Amino acid sequence: MSGGARKAAYILPTIITVALIALAGTAIIEQRQERSDRIAEAEKIGSTYFSDVATFEAETQRELGKVRSGDPADLKKVVDEKLEQPPVLGPAPEGGESSKTYRAAAKAEPDVLKPYESLSAKLGLAADAEDFVKAADDVLKNGPIVLLGYGTVFDSGPLRERVIPELNRSLAEFRAVKVPKGAHDVAVKVDGALSYVIDKVNTMADRADSGSSYQFSYDTQYNAARQAVRDYATKVDGDVAEALDRIRGAKPT
Repeated sequence: MSGGARKAAYILPTIITVALIALAGTAIIEQRQERSDRIAEAEKIGSTYFSDVATFEAETQRELGKVRSGDPADLKKVVDEKLEQPPVLGPAPEGGESSKTYRAAAKAEPDVLKPYESLSAKLGLAADAEDFVKAADDVLKNGPIVLLGYGTVFDSGPLRERVIPELNRSLAEFRAVKVPKGAHDVAVKVDGALSYVIDKVNTMADRADSGSSYQFSYDTQYNAARQAVRDYATKVDGDVAEALDRIRGAKPT
């Protein structure tokens, strides 16, 4: 092999090696660029999610503020409608999970809707509680003296014809009302107070028929039932107020 040929033989592998290195370097640069692009895309997805969350929170609070009635059912409707279209974190591109913003969004996502779901549940309970509390109040307003119009009875007629049927009707209506969560003990007290009065009025009617006197007091039972109803209503109202304060205190992430 001539000297020129040998020189070319040495140079050619060197050129090929340099070319391979250059190609590898180009591939590495392209890979880095692609990774950078994916991370940037993930950053954008995470930022968009946080923006959507802030919009969701602001719009929900604004719509709640428009409900002037303060009725729990109306407030719940607003929250539930918003929950039907919640902010959603889109999937990150492959390799984009290393984005700090995306990781923060993924960490926040499981808890974002919890305050609103809790508010919806408590408003639903409050709506049921309104009907229950009203029914209990109505029952406890109509004691035998209110129905009879006076406290002394000389014959059983008014008791059997008016008071006892009305008390039984009131008790049946109360028992037909849905008892909300947490109100079972309250319902038992109201039911017990009214049942106690019905039993005593029946005894009074029997005594009147026999010509003997009979008297009883139901203040203790009715007052205890009224207090239980008030305490329950106060707790439900407090739970709703706390849930509303929680979302009003929510800060855009």
